[in-house]
Amino acid sequence: MTMPKKSDPFGNPQIDPVSRDDIPGFYADFYNKPSALNHGHTVNEYWMEQTGGRIGVEFVAFGPYRAPRPSYEYGLNDIGQEREGCPSGHTCDGSIEKDIDPVWKQDVGADEAKTFDRAMRIYAGYDETSVWQEFGEMKFQTPQDVPDEWGPPDPDLPNAVRSRYTGFTSWKAGSQLWGNSGIGQGESSGTITHEITHTFGIGDNNNPYVEPYHRAGTGPFDVLDRGSFNGPGGPRTGMRTSTGSPRRPRERGGGPRCPMLWPPPRSANAPRSTSPWLPARARRTTPR
Repeated sequence: MTMPKKSDPFGNPQIDPVSRDDIPGFYADFYNKPSALNHGHTVNEYWMEQTGGRIGVEFVAFGPYRAPRPSYEYGLNDIGQEREGCPSGHTCDGSIEKDIDPVWKQDVGADEAKTFDRAMRIYAGYDETSVWQEFGEMKFQTPQDVPDEWGPPDPDLPNAVRSRYTGFTSWKAGSQLWGNSGIGQGESSGTITHEITHTFGIGDNNNPYVEPYHRAGTGPFDVLDRGSFNGPGGPRTGMRTSTGSPRRPRERGGGPRCPMLWPPPRSANAPRSTSPWLPARARRTTPR
């Protein structure tokens, strides 16, 4: 979001640059306040609607914090790659939570940190959920077809890596972190409510890629299926950053008060990054 409009390989950001220091406030407003950018819809609106007014969500922004590793040292340590494709001289065994949570807690104090129900970690870059297929098998026929511009900074490595669901994806897509039930999210993510729902012990319902292949039964109508991956133009545009509504078709569930922490990890050829930590609190209200 700090880069020039549509300047990265994935075609983002969709809007003019936001300064690094303004990023946490930008996302807090995007999730909390109706605006033209989110088409007048908020995350709180979804939870209030789905719980009959019993539970609301408030995002509180902190950061940005700078992660000590390049982003691929976190992303290649995630589901599907298990450190495959790690550039020479790197370990690719990083954990955003272990690196950033202590920084946030030291910043706000242990007592304040305990007042939040959930901590949502927003990292610079992409949620692999939104790019693995669109910039993998849908863009390239074979791993050998992936060109250098989609490959790693290490010329001795192939330009493709193993994928979570299929045989390969481009290195640039595969080196991103997946959204997860710790509520870790890339800037492209439409899966916030999906990941929050996991924190109530509800599992995924969205894997049609296991053999024998089968249809995903609920698709875009289920928070724990493809309904959480929508972009402004549908599921295949989920990689677009900060466009469209954070409110998607989803199931009922509880909602938290989350701290929003923004650590952008350092990207492949970029300076070290930071992340906004957005803690969130759940507000209980009396139904009318």
